[in-house]
Formats: sequence, structure tokens, C-alpha cells
Amino acid sequence: EPGETLERALARELKEELGVIVKTTEPLIEIRHDYGDRKVRLDVHRVLAWLGEAKGMEGQPLAWTLPSALEDFDFPAANVPIVEKLNSI
Repeated sequence: EPGETLERALARELKEELGVIVKTTEPLIEIRHDYGDRKVRLDVHRVLAWLGEAKGMEGQPLAWTLPSALEDFDFPAANVPIVEKLNSI
């Protein structure tokens, strides 16, 4: 949203999509990826504390898994560095 900080945007999106209230986050990784037809910038934060139980508010599937199991999922190319970073911490 115009004028919205990154932290407020993250909190809003997670409330809208997962139904949780963000309490604490920390920056994890920033990714810039060119898909050819579009470029994306992902500013990824690790959520350390939240209120509520996460659920797919828009009907999307949701699964809790260990970072090492993320390699079994099919992610867009830009997400690969996120999985690698999560497996390194």
C-alpha cells in the first residue's frame, strides 16, 4: 500500500493470508530475480513471534515442515535462495 513500511506490509499480508498477528520479525534475505517476462524483488523476513494459529485464509494449502523438507516442494525459481538460506541457519 502507498506509504506503508515493509514491516507493516508484512504484518498486513500475514493477517490477510494466514490470519496471524505478527509480533517479532528479523530480516532474512533479499532476492532480486529476473524471470524474463518480469523482475521480482523479495524482501524476506523470518517471523519469530506471532499470535494466532496460521490457516489458509484464501483457501490456499498450508503445511508446517522442517526447512530440510522444503526441497521436496515445487517453488518458483526466485524462492530457491530462501530455501537454501533457511537450511543454513
